[in-house]
Amino acid sequence: MEIIRKIIEVGAGLVKDAAAEQVASERQSQIMSALVNIQNTLQQLQVAQEESTKIECISPSSTEISTWKSGFPIAVKCNNTVDIASYLQTFSNKGQAGAAYHIQNIFNLLTGQGLGSGINQEITPLLQFWHQQSYVKMFAPVD
Repeated sequence: MEIIRKIIEVGAGLVKDAAAEQVASERQSQIMSALVNIQNTLQQLQVAQEESTKIECISPSSTEISTWKSGFPIAVKCNNTVDIASYLQTFSNKGQAGAAYHIQNIFNLLTGQGLGSGINQEITPLLQFWHQQSYVKMFAPVD
């Protein structure tokens, strides 16, 4: 009788241990899933920040081109030779203030060409990034 009681106690202990192990395993699985979700969110935030940084780099060039686009016709219409000369000089400038620089800056940031060593080469060019994001959205399952 004593032996049967011991066997039952050992069996009950094993069942309790197995149940506790299963609960711990399920909890560990939940924690790992939460960590994966956090990691995915952080990666998405990093990608969004990289995209935002590139857009900020485009902004000064875009602003300068918009200024020329809106200001030059007004200067011509008003026959303001000083402003006309200033716009033409700035537009023709070979340095960082010139049209060629601003157009090249926008092109480089969109395509990833000629970014130079100062910019992280692992950052995805904007056009490629936007294409990837569109592809993900198009083929993501709808709940």
